[in-house]
Amino acid sequence: MLRSGEILRIRGREGTEAELQSDGSVKFGDQKLSANQWGRRVTKFSAIQIYSYAENQKGELLNELRQRLIERSGLEAGSRGGIGTVN
Repeated sequence: MLRSGEILRIRGREGTEAELQSDGSVKFGDQKLSANQWGRRVTKFSAIQIYSYAENQKGELLNELRQRLIERSGLEAGSRGGIGTVN
């Protein structure tokens, strides 16, 4: 599970670090963006599957973290919008 204040980055791209906010958005520089907006901005993609590109500081993709959470809790993928956080 991710925590508010945790730093995320786009795998393999320098200068993409963003701070996860308690509402699931990210702070990138002085801007507050949705995770998908941030991912599109830093990759220049027109669309992005953020869980397949964003990773935590340990290098774990959000998709890997989400899958572990789903397996442990029996939740279904996509059951909540945005990136889930623990405050």
